Amino acid sequence: MPPKKAASKRKPTASHSSTKRSKKNENAETASDSGEDDPGRRTNEGGEKPSPRKRGKKSGGRTKVKLFDVVTNEKAEKFDVVLFGWFDKFEETRDEAVIEIVEFLLESCGWKGSLDIDEVYAEDIAPVIHGHVANVLQGPHPILSRGKPHKNFKYNLGLFVQEFVQQCVAKGMIDDDFFQETFLSWAIHLSLSACYPFRHTGTFIGLSIVTGLGSILEKKQTTAEQHESHLIAERAKSKKKVSSQRIEILELQIRDLNKDIETIMEIMEEVSTQILKHRTKDIRPDIRTTGVIQLGEWMVQCKEEFVQDKYLKYLGWALYDKSGDVRHETLAALLNVFLDPQNQGKLSDFTERFKDRLVEMLRDVDERVTLQAFEIVEQLMTFDPLAKATCDAIARLMLSAKPSRSHAAGRFFQRTYLSDDSVESWKEESADSELNCTDWSNEETALCMLVMWCEDHHSNTPLEYVVDSLWDDLPLLTDWKAMTFLLLEGGMQGPQEEILADIIRVCVIRATGGDPPRERRLTKKKPSRADERKIEETSKLMCQHFLKNLPDLIDKFAADEGVLQHLVAIPTYFYVDYYDEWDISPEKLWAQLKEAITKSSNSKVIDNACQSLVPFLKETAIAHFTAVTFCHEICTEAADDLKRMVTIEENLDESDLIPALHRVTMLLKYHYDDVLYCFDEFYKVLSSWSTLSEEIVELALFGANYALTWFVSRGALERRTVLDSIKVNTEKFVKYSVEIVKSGEEVSPKAFLSLVDYMSVYEKRMKKRERRPGDVSFSSDQPFEDFLLDFVESFSFSSDKNDFLPTQMTEEEVDEFHYQSEALAGLLRLQLGQVLSSKVAIFALKHNYKPYSMMYESIYKSLAEKLREKHPHSYYKFPLQASQMAYEEDPDSVVMLKDLGSNLASFLGDGVRLRQQSAREQIILFHRHSIAYALSNMTDAEAPDRLSFLNTAGMFTSRLLPIDKSGDKGVLPYLDARLSEEILSTLDFEEDLQPLRNYRLLLGAKEVAAEKSKSKAAKKTAKPTGVAGRKKKKKGIVARVGNAGAPKIGAPDKKSKGKRRGSKKGVTPAKRKAKSISPAKSASLSSRKEASNASATSSQSEDDSDVEKEEEDEDEGEGEELDEVEYNEESTDLASHGNRRLRSDMTELEGNTIFSDKWN
Repeated sequence: MPPKKAASKRKPTASHSSTKRSKKNENAETASDSGEDDPGRRTNEGGEKPSPRKRGKKSGGRTKVKLFDVVTNEKAEKFDVVLFGWFDKFEETRDEAVIEIVEFLLESCGWKGSLDIDEVYAEDIAPVIHGHVANVLQGPHPILSRGKPHKNFKYNLGLFVQEFVQQCVAKGMIDDDFFQETFLSWAIHLSLSACYPFRHTGTFIGLSIVTGLGSILEKKQTTAEQHESHLIAERAKSKKKVSSQRIEILELQIRDLNKDIETIMEIMEEVSTQILKHRTKDIRPDIRTTGVIQLGEWMVQCKEEFVQDKYLKYLGWALYDKSGDVRHETLAALLNVFLDPQNQGKLSDFTERFKDRLVEMLRDVDERVTLQAFEIVEQLMTFDPLAKATCDAIARLMLSAKPSRSHAAGRFFQRTYLSDDSVESWKEESADSELNCTDWSNEETALCMLVMWCEDHHSNTPLEYVVDSLWDDLPLLTDWKAMTFLLLEGGMQGPQEEILADIIRVCVIRATGGDPPRERRLTKKKPSRADERKIEETSKLMCQHFLKNLPDLIDKFAADEGVLQHLVAIPTYFYVDYYDEWDISPEKLWAQLKEAITKSSNSKVIDNACQSLVPFLKETAIAHFTAVTFCHEICTEAADDLKRMVTIEENLDESDLIPALHRVTMLLKYHYDDVLYCFDEFYKVLSSWSTLSEEIVELALFGANYALTWFVSRGALERRTVLDSIKVNTEKFVKYSVEIVKSGEEVSPKAFLSLVDYMSVYEKRMKKRERRPGDVSFSSDQPFEDFLLDFVESFSFSSDKNDFLPTQMTEEEVDEFHYQSEALAGLLRLQLGQVLSSKVAIFALKHNYKPYSMMYESIYKSLAEKLREKHPHSYYKFPLQASQMAYEEDPDSVVMLKDLGSNLASFLGDGVRLRQQSAREQIILFHRHSIAYALSNMTDAEAPDRLSFLNTAGMFTSRLLPIDKSGDKGVLPYLDARLSEEILSTLDFEEDLQPLRNYRLLLGAKEVAAEKSKSKAAKKTAKPTGVAGRKKKKKGIVARVGNAGAPKIGAPDKKSKGKRRGSKKGVTPAKRKAKSISPAKSASLSSRKEASNASATSSQSEDDSDVEKEEEDEDEGEGEELDEVEYNEESTDLASHGNRRLRSDMTELEGNTIFSDKWN
């Protein structure tokens, strides 16, 4: 009997099924075979439409949608249905299915096109890929797109590829030529392409293939282990119960599983090695990031295969990557490896090689990397402890100015130094030392350890940084009993006690809601209700403890001024009503504060003690009247002491004079009492300032400033005697301050700040009354203003450095920079308060170039904001006059002038608190005045002398809209109208005209000036012959009828209320245009159009006269601000355009002087 032939799997055609199907179904089948794709007409073999659940399956031999569309639009739950249909198609028409999956890989890269079967099965795929680079669409490829169509494409693509690989393995296709020779080969070659979209997407797909194989490998290894245990258990049974058939089945299953595991591991190693070897060194950081992320996932999935040195080295190299994202993802991958205890034995070689790099990354510039590095180092400490010197260096990062780094270092310090094990071991070690703490509690011991560490490491950095780093994670810092115990009975030495007292003071400030150090204040956000309740609770507990125990602490350390200066500062943060609530008398504390003020010679003790009296002097305080009487006694005693020293003694003893001056000055700073008006004593000291020390002169200046400020603020200005006294004392104070400022001594900046601070208070107060003839007036004294400007220019703008690097400044340089910025800020504050003229602001803007633009960045930012607010219609004149002033001083400094223009352009371009229309007007006016200034002395034969000023003006062109550059009413036509034909014709050839040529190019002019002039002449000769080319006047906007929607300068402001004009549904541009024309104008336009069509042979002169008439009407209707600008030295003088609506109150800039906190 002949052998039976195998059944053919040939695809059925319409002719084969014509006897079984209706005519309708035959047409549908024929359409399917001919390549038509009509889902609405397609039917299955039974003549029925496919069910909605099987959309992804084949119908007539084709899938309904592309795989790329499925991954883009569908959810991951539908991938298995679509893949099921693809595998059915693969069994029937293999070539079409292979082309479809390869095209899907290319489409995922942003490619659009088609492939033939020869390209898919080509032996060398690289040339094929290179030939399709031109078909890649412009813009971000899908996995990088953040738009709505591809929002989740990258995530879906990874899931789809992994699902595809898992089904290939499940169907036994892993050994098929398609999977290894086609699918894997295309993915690998795409990852090796020079085209970025191909390389990026190919890398992601190839690594996702390995990820999918890894999940399968993990399952198969688990199954193999289970079969091994079952086989061992089966063999361990007795001979009667053992089943040889069961054993054979298990052995066969184990053998098949091991074979699959071996094949999968070979493929994973081949693909991962070929991709990682190249892509971890790719030029693109996102591709390197993709490789690191996928490698981290493999190490979690298949730790036995991938937690090895040959793969860990890629992560080690990535630690040195220049991209912060790569370093961050590398540390995240390593953290997952370090967290698994089973991997610790395999990491010895890696940690030995890269441990130092991990510690270095604690100081990384990227804060994300810093936080990840701290977590890894903490895990590293569990199995590979660091040296003590390294731990100390890490803990010193608590002194860093960056909040995230310092707080992470604080957590490291707490877990490393203050853990329970560390505290217990330290107790045992201290048994034989002088400071025996074996009987102390863990909290007291830990606090003592913190003090010891601060003594060794905090150096000159304030302890506010250490406390802030530990505040959120260390409850020990609010253990007031432990702190008091260590001070009273701890047996610490002098420096340790001072450190502990300073820690107590800082903790009291934080417990009552005080701010962290200034460098660590990220944002000034309002505390939540929970934070407020927590502050209230900690503040109450603090007051409850120190109201009773603080006098005992002050008694013990009354002779130790180092500790006393911190203890006397604590009452500043008391809630004094608790004294009455808990029946505690404050008189003992008052007596101690009085003794500290009158007997101590330490300036910090006097300052803190004077400030601590403030809470008791508030009118809401219960003991207010008693405290006022008590404070008056202190002030009287201090004033009498100063008068006795200055008036009676002929030879001033500086050792006694300094404490006396300091008492009166600090009391004046915080309290108002007329007995402290020691003007004669202050001026007697200042009269001989050249022979006295800097500290005495500084205290006398401050004292006179505070006394005059209180006198002007609280004095009865309606009384003539008071006004005469203010005038006399002000003249003396200004006289001595000017002398000291002119001397150039080290105390000169402080004298300048004191003078400027008093000027602002004086002018503000005097504005509330009518001035008398002879009154002191700083606002009308031009020589005095010039004197202030000269000092600031010589002091604040005298740096020779090109770069401003605050991290490399010494402590002395930091102090000098502080006074430089305060001097500039104080001077500008006078200008904004209308004490000085606008010349001051122009003077400051003139220096807005490197390094000053970086040094005073915050000051310039505040100045720009305030000037825009106070001069909304003329603020363009400030950068204009500043640029002109800098140009006239040094016209040859091209680099400086360009840098100045670049910085001032941001001043003009920011439309904060201004309407966009107004901001555009200001920028255009700036350019028109700049052109008038640059061409002010132009002749037809020679270039203007100021033409190089256009190099500076060119830095402002980026702030212009395109229509404002070269539109009909733009800057370029305005410029060309003022240039002769001779200059335009030689513009590209004359070297002297290069600034003008560059400026025109920045405004959008053509390269060849001759062509521009020809086109311009052609426009003049060609007259419009109808309505289409005419201009139309519409509510102040000069616009062509064909471009009516474009914004123009001079349009009235409209409140859009958040809706764009014409955005209403159903309103097309044609309808909007029709709506915008009134019926009368529409009728006139239509009649004119008919007339022009009917009289085509009529003369053109009538139309020309109509156009000219309309243009004249437009010129008359245009706003005054945009009229022709002729340069005049007085036209840009801000004194003649002063805005009289300025606010009379003091406007503060960033960087207030240290003297103005109380009065402004």
